[in-house]
Amino acid sequence: MRNRIINGRTGLGINQGQVINWAHPLNRGLQEWYPMIPAHHKSNVIIDEVRRTECVFNGGLSSADYTRRTEGLGAITFDGNDDYAVGVVGDIAPNAITMAAWIFQTDDPTANLDVINDSNDTAGIRSRRPSDSNNANFIMQLNSGYHIAGNGFNLNINQWYHLVGTYDGATVKIYTDGALGPDTVSEVSPINTAGVRHIGVNSGANNNFFPGNIADLRIHNIAWSADEVRRYYHLSRMGYPGLFNRVNISPAMMAASAGVTGTASASITEQDIVTGGKTIVITLSGDTWV
Repeated sequence: MRNRIINGRTGLGINQGQVINWAHPLNRGLQEWYPMIPAHHKSNVIIDEVRRTECVFNGGLSSADYTRRTEGLGAITFDGNDDYAVGVVGDIAPNAITMAAWIFQTDDPTANLDVINDSNDTAGIRSRRPSDSNNANFIMQLNSGYHIAGNGFNLNINQWYHLVGTYDGATVKIYTDGALGPDTVSEVSPINTAGVRHIGVNSGANNNFFPGNIADLRIHNIAWSADEVRRYYHLSRMGYPGLFNRVNISPAMMAASAGVTGTASASITEQDIVTGGKTIVITLSGDTWV
């Protein structure tokens, strides 16, 4: 697998970046990951860095919509009016899933607010559900029907929360900032086939738009344990130590021409390093790259 450098753009060039450390246990089973950083080679697109697929952003995506969560990676601001992203069919295993995201909700409208789901309503994180006392939920559609786990309290606006939903083939759960919610659902049934990925909107009601920031959105084909959920929450607040490999990039990388070469031990096709998309050869140090 070839790694892509992310989150490393500084000024006119790049002097440091980071890539997914696939050896880290908390990256096990990672199927989709949206770090919410700009796709420099294309506008109005959110990239899934695992599959290298694109979610088209509706409502207009500009540099003003990108921000940085205090402790870690980027975030994208959704205006709550018409902003949402639509991608490709999601990768969901038949008997296990983890969905996780950092959210910062800026308004509290009287509607369901979905952070992520799909066109088949197979699985999704909902930050607000009026029919459940406005609690946050993790919603699973299994072959036996809908099953919804709740966190047991309302989320405050203008505050960051880390929401994680899991299903291990037997129980649907939701965690808020590493703590398990009181409303879990026991059910043994296969997960329905996933549909087209939607971010920031209910796929069945395109007038319910999420207002605020979404960051570090990831989906795994395994169910995190309670310990893994807590561990990821704390690591993500500390800048994700160990979850990514840092790389230093040679000064030659500052040029915007194709085929820039340093003393290279590996090559990466990296379309986001320079506008327009280039295949470049870079110097990598400190890690083994394949």
